[in-house]
Amino acid sequence: MMFFLNVSDIAADTIINDASIVATVGDEKITVLQFKAAFHAELRRKFYHGSASAEKKIALRQEVLADMVDKRLLLQESIKRGLKPDERWVSSEVQQWKRRINARGWQSTSDVWLKSVAQELKEKSLIDQMSLKIKDGVAVKEEEILSYYKQNTDKFTTPEQFHISLILLKVAPSSKGEVWESEFSKAESLVSKIKGGADFSDLARRYSKHESAANGGDLGYIHKGMLAPQAQSVLDGMARGDVSKPVVLLQGVAIMKLLDKRSSRLNKFVDVKERASDLWLRENRELALSKFINKLRNTTPITTNKSVLASIE
Repeated sequence: MMFFLNVSDIAADTIINDASIVATVGDEKITVLQFKAAFHAELRRKFYHGSASAEKKIALRQEVLADMVDKRLLLQESIKRGLKPDERWVSSEVQQWKRRINARGWQSTSDVWLKSVAQELKEKSLIDQMSLKIKDGVAVKEEEILSYYKQNTDKFTTPEQFHISLILLKVAPSSKGEVWESEFSKAESLVSKIKGGADFSDLARRYSKHESAANGGDLGYIHKGMLAPQAQSVLDGMARGDVSKPVVLLQGVAIMKLLDKRSSRLNKFVDVKERASDLWLRENRELALSKFINKLRNTTPITTNKSVLASIE
């Protein structure tokens, strides 16, 4: 979700610290300390060990700032409307944090920190209430559900399905080339036996290391796209009754037999009406919230210090 901020620069020689202002939303300031906490949490969530390229960090800073501004706007609006935090929920969450602190022996710093946590929880409660109030204002419109179904047939189509049996000769990904070659040769030998009249199910029970081995390798019906791309590519070219050549996968070398194939089909409206209603409602509630936040942005002074923002790592 994109939005534009009024931008103000700061002098190049200005010292930036945790108290420096990243942005203001109305009369409320977002400090470097506050932004860092949110930015680093999102950095760890999205990227392994919190490492990311410079370009991705630039995009993530904008994303985190947009989210923080949205929450500040919703919080301010909730206060204007006289909403109150759910004190029971806040108290319950604080008690859980107390138990964690006690278990880790952090009591010496717990009081000040818990007050901060309680304040954040109260704000979250108000933001959640405000969001829910806007979303709850959207009701299902029966006349639009059929139209939604017709315009989004991909959401209500059962994809092509394949009934397959599998023999998997497992190989650790880190194994040397000669190990892979040996298992590939074994797979070729098994394919020759099957073409010579050997029963696929019997060979699966004897040689497959997949959990389906006990069932003769039968995987049942699998939707298109559930298998690895290299396996799906082979399967797409097979007819009922065909047995594949050995296929190298991450887990090892596989042999597949196609038992049956079902074409994709659009489910009847009467069968998916409830799901269509749920999807329509979810999408339109999110849209209503987005429009509401945009309205708040257009009526609230918002500024950002781009030099401060760019300096945060």
